[in-house]
Amino acid sequence: WRLGSILNEAPARALATTSAKRSSRKKIVELGWDKLKADLTAIKYPLPHLVKMEVLASRTGPGHTGARVFGSQLHRLRYQNPSADIIFRASKDWPRSRIVMELKSGDAQELDVTGIKVPSIIEKVMLAAGAAPDDVEATLHSYNVEMAPAPIESGEVN
Repeated sequence: WRLGSILNEAPARALATTSAKRSSRKKIVELGWDKLKADLTAIKYPLPHLVKMEVLASRTGPGHTGARVFGSQLHRLRYQNPSADIIFRASKDWPRSRIVMELKSGDAQELDVTGIKVPSIIEKVMLAAGAAPDDVEATLHSYNVEMAPAPIESGEVN
């Protein structure tokens, strides 16, 4: 009878003290919004006249890498231009990569971007969308700074 009462009392007291300690601890959880927002705004893409843009890239073949890599930058364009409908599509069947844009004025423009590198694609898109030349230059500068490969430290194997 004594053994039964010891087993019943001891765990109850131990649980009560540990649960009180646990409840007093508060964890601060950092969701990383600041880091995400910094990435989304690292390269400025001001396209106020853009209504819709479709990036149509071929999945394989020489000359289509620029369009595919530009497609990986579209999250920044979508965040900075929320009113624009921005779509990326890739297919093996397309012989050339192109960007189809619709502006607020109702004009539709098609840019052939086959064989063009990403900085030139950014420049073409921004100029076609009516961005100021100073904005285009600032965007290209920030793209080159942001996307530059990290320098290799001496003694580091790559």
